[in-house]
Amino acid sequence: MPKYQENFKLNTSDIQLIEDVLRQHVAQNIKTQGEDEASGLELTPDRIKKIQSLLGKLHNQKSFYSLVNTTGYPVG
Repeated sequence: MPKYQENFKLNTSDIQLIEDVLRQHVAQNIKTQGEDEASGLELTPDRIKKIQSLLGKLHNQKSFYSLVNTTGYPVG
């Protein structure tokens, strides 16, 4: 049985693309709620929670830099 890789090499544009697609997928599903039931594309509330949790994990991995801070080190 194959094992999953524990480390991935993604650049910032890759991460941004993943975040954008996940947000777009959830937003599109909310707009068309009830219309896609026959096709099986509707997201369940549990699935939406999992996607939001993943987006939160990606957000928490980012380092935010202060424009006021002259040292250039992350704030917080």
